Amino acid sequence: MTGIMILAEELSTWLTFFKINVLANVFWADVIELISSYTVPAGINSGGILPIDEYVDFKNDPRVKGEWFNQATYWKGRYYGLVSPVPASDAFIYNLNLFSQLGLPDLNDIYKSGNWTWDTFLDVAKKGTVDFNSDGVMDVWGFTTDGASALFATASNGEYVINVDVKTGTGTVGLNSPKGLRALQFLSQLVNVDKVMPQDFGRAQFYLQKVCMIAGNMNISREIHIQRYFQAGFAPYPKGPDTDKIDYLRGTVSYWTFPINTRYRDLIGIINLAEVKWDPNAPLNVPLNSLAKAYTYLGGGGDAVFARDLDMQLWAEIMTDPILNFGSVFGVENQAIQTNIILPIIRNQTTPQSALNQWVPSIQSMLNNTLK
Repeated sequence: MTGIMILAEELSTWLTFFKINVLANVFWADVIELISSYTVPAGINSGGILPIDEYVDFKNDPRVKGEWFNQATYWKGRYYGLVSPVPASDAFIYNLNLFSQLGLPDLNDIYKSGNWTWDTFLDVAKKGTVDFNSDGVMDVWGFTTDGASALFATASNGEYVINVDVKTGTGTVGLNSPKGLRALQFLSQLVNVDKVMPQDFGRAQFYLQKVCMIAGNMNISREIHIQRYFQAGFAPYPKGPDTDKIDYLRGTVSYWTFPINTRYRDLIGIINLAEVKWDPNAPLNVPLNSLAKAYTYLGGGGDAVFARDLDMQLWAEIMTDPILNFGSVFGVENQAIQTNIILPIIRNQTTPQSALNQWVPSIQSMLNNTLK
């Protein structure tokens, strides 16, 4: 097959190509790989992506993953893409060396005990925040996040930063809900009240062993092992007060879509057969004990993602039913949320409620424009 174009998830980039080429019926590519969900709706709404229900049996084919995965390319009653085998996921990654040095309990043990909540997380974060020489400067922080801080707080409380209804094609700012507000209040508490998280958050300090725990993408775990920084453990997000699930794991998926003027419509089903499909309940699945290796290979890493078998097993168990947070990939909206809501709250420049009152209307307008 020729003419495959591989693109990132930025809407502005590939939608521009759609408008210039595909919508003008100029051949551009046969297959497009997109690496996050809900870049699809804008292409669908523009008329540039081919629905593929007639080529793939999404309901009955055992090679097709369950509905919780395939909703990544489901929009207003039709399917528009083939989902890749293993999703990228956000989780808690923690420094096993620092945990041992500071006598902190293993997060795996807390999770398995059923007590992995905001309260127990905060207790560990407090004990992991240490000023060894009493000079007023923290030598080790208990916790940080990697980039989109609101994802950790909202996700662990059973809410999305942005909610999208795939059946109606509409969306709302999830932060503007009781669960979202409480999540923002907790995020502010971590930085400004309990002071277990630095204002200058990010993975750099975690790599330097200046932070015990980080909420971020599993790529962090892979990078740690490839670079041999230290040994790291893995845990799902802790359970917030407004949700019953304690195994929350954010997932985004990559997938193949087909422009309306692709030359290979008849090969879509064959491409589907060629893909390695992972479904823990299907006979043609990747075995549970091979998931870590599959994830590493498909993600481009050259080393093990997990330091311990128990972390690999936990990841495999959780991935049988992840909660997919597609809202994380609305780039323009999330940047506005980060700049105008999250950062001012973390810097103690405003309150969560005030930030929501001021900025949600304009961000909702951005979202409506993206989905129209």
